[in-house]
Amino acid sequence: MKSLFLTCLFILYLLILASSLFGQKQFGNSFYIVNPYSYNTAYASDTQGLQASAQFSGQNSGLSSAPRHAHIFLATGLMEGRAGVGIRTHYSQSGILENTILSAEFSYVLPLNRDLSHVIRFGLSGGGRWESINLDVVHRNNYTNPSDPMFYDELSMTSDIQFGLGAVYQYHNFTTGFQIPFLIGLYQQGQKETWKNVIPMVSYTFKFSRKWVVIPTVLVNTLPSGLTIYDVVTLFGWEKGIWWQGGYRSSQAMIGGIGTTIQQIKIGYAFEIPFGNYAGMIGNQHSIMLKFSMPRGLGGEKSTENSSQDGSARKRKRR
Repeated sequence: MKSLFLTCLFILYLLILASSLFGQKQFGNSFYIVNPYSYNTAYASDTQGLQASAQFSGQNSGLSSAPRHAHIFLATGLMEGRAGVGIRTHYSQSGILENTILSAEFSYVLPLNRDLSHVIRFGLSGGGRWESINLDVVHRNNYTNPSDPMFYDELSMTSDIQFGLGAVYQYHNFTTGFQIPFLIGLYQQGQKETWKNVIPMVSYTFKFSRKWVVIPTVLVNTLPSGLTIYDVVTLFGWEKGIWWQGGYRSSQAMIGGIGTTIQQIKIGYAFEIPFGNYAGMIGNQHSIMLKFSMPRGLGGEKSTENSSQDGSARKRKRR
């Protein structure tokens, strides 16, 4: 276990190093099938032990101030998997703007049968968002005055309090759910606002020859600006712990990825290749994921995450 933990830390260091090589115009999560908690707070209860994951995303545009994103997720199950708590952090840098989000989350599972193949999950989140101007980037050009008080007044730093909601309905191999990351925001000026950012998803798990699973998934991201982006993705999983995925993102891009599971460690790489009139200007986008799951106690129950994939393997062993 000690060597496994050290391996995990070493891989995490490599991912952090790799993330500094990329920048990205806009974050698009491509790991929501293999790391569902990264998409929906309701999955904080999807383990009876501890799950920790990190995702880094970027675009190889060659610009030093190009956008980049980093996410850290921590969650643990409570009440024998009937509830869970988690923490997530998000950092993004886009040009002169830096954005940091920190939230605490709670989820609860409502079982609809005894073997938990028919459940409803609920998740609530609350935390803060801090947005600031990166003065180092501003002062790199010859057109701004570093002593200008505009860069040091209240416009250079804003903070909000935000609350979110998530829910998942699972019936055997069928799963659907939604996430509202910013249901209500309390701003410095005191006003309240309901954000129109809703992310529904639906998927179904097909099992073939006891060795393969195929999971077609549709995810829709309705942004507050009124823009709607949808993904149509299919993941292929092999019982040896290897998976790959491919699909289409309506922002005119093809998306894909590949990954593997080594004991309690999951490693994944995803990419987004744009096409259309602006493909040459945008550049390819890259994402890297590392996830570590630790069951509660030696020989304890394993995580129920990705039960559509892991459950079939456990059934084969019992046979």
